[in-house]
Amino acid sequence: MTEPNLDEWKRLYDAAIAFRDLACWRWMWDSDVFAVQDPADPAGSGTQEIGYCSVMGALGEFLALAVYPGGEGFALLDKMHADPIGPADEDPEDPFVAFLEQNCLIASFTSRDDLDKGDLAVIRTLGLRFRGRTAWPQFRSHRPGYAPWRLEAPEARFLTVALEQAVDVGSRCKERRTLLDPPEGREDAILTRVPLRRGGCLAWEDQWLPPAPPSARRTPPAPVVDFRKLDEVERLNLPQGGTWEMDLVPFPAFVGKDERPFIPMLLMCVDHASGLVSQPQMAHPDEVHASLADWITEFFITHKTRPETILFRNPDLHPALKTIASPLGIAIQRADDLPMLSQARMHLRNFLG
Repeated sequence: MTEPNLDEWKRLYDAAIAFRDLACWRWMWDSDVFAVQDPADPAGSGTQEIGYCSVMGALGEFLALAVYPGGEGFALLDKMHADPIGPADEDPEDPFVAFLEQNCLIASFTSRDDLDKGDLAVIRTLGLRFRGRTAWPQFRSHRPGYAPWRLEAPEARFLTVALEQAVDVGSRCKERRTLLDPPEGREDAILTRVPLRRGGCLAWEDQWLPPAPPSARRTPPAPVVDFRKLDEVERLNLPQGGTWEMDLVPFPAFVGKDERPFIPMLLMCVDHASGLVSQPQMAHPDEVHASLADWITEFFITHKTRPETILFRNPDLHPALKTIASPLGIAIQRADDLPMLSQARMHLRNFLG
């Protein structure tokens, strides 16, 4: 991780203080979305990515600016505004769904007690002083599958620019409440602050741009199959019967200390009739797909049986299940409700507190 240098921290805190003092959440709602394009500086560290900005704090509970990058960021922000509870295809039992999806930069204003040692060290080094329950700036990066974490240098630079432009947009919104209303005939357009290079200097202008399109849904990698294990299951001629509930679910806690904590993925397997839970298998989310096929065949070998049917919910599990189930004569079926596995997950969360 490349941490911001002292000059970058100073500019970020200056921008955050100006945004806090403007307090544009008094006249703006989190649904008043505008966008800021990340400038490409001469050193090439800018990405020119567009961040979609939401001012939070109208209810006085959480004061912040959140910046959601790219088309996926806009799609997530739009979904949250359309349905804060969550759509039907999300897992309603999983308290970590929000963490798994979040991809944004947040500058919030909180109390000193909410800051960690790293936050306080930067504030002391800069010689800053704050007083009050919502006076202390805090900056966090949210990435899918990971814990909120300290900013890397490019993130700090982009968040600085977003805060500076939020002051510009927020000030004008106070004077003209219709500033963010799109022009007639362009209802999907969003007010976007675009950087322009003029004579070596950076200038900004308003442009009405359509939201960036989200990328296609990630396709799970092809399953890695150890055919020797699959042959072993066939040679054992294991008895077949019953139904298993199997799913790939997030572990309900963050793991890791030395690096950015992450949410591992668990492969859970529960007998549909008896509720007997097999030993879950856990791996880093970036590595889990390479292990799925082996884990499933291990379930068969360990239990000395194979089911007639496997019910599953997470579509990412389908490629591995299809590869293994077909040669073994096992039916697979996607289901919205896995009652026994749901109970097992509840007991796991209770155990972890």
